[in-house]
Amino acid sequence: GLPVLGGADKIAFIRNNDIWVMNVDGSELKQFTNDGLPKFNLQWLPDGKNILYMTGKTVKTVDIETEVEEVVINY
Repeated sequence: GLPVLGGADKIAFIRNNDIWVMNVDGSELKQFTNDGLPKFNLQWLPDGKNILYMTGKTVKTVDIETEVEEVVINY
């Protein structure tokens, strides 16, 4: 099985201004955004499948199962 750290089985991070997700062992690396816009405040939501983040003055989510991005709010 995969190693589990703090109850997590995936790691989300920003690389080249896009969101990437991988297993904690480094396998299954996948890119979830590709707009190249700066992103910050990356957070997992409690459901474990959605990532909340900010880009510019917009708060968005991306679902890692369906790969659907949604706008939560625009400032």
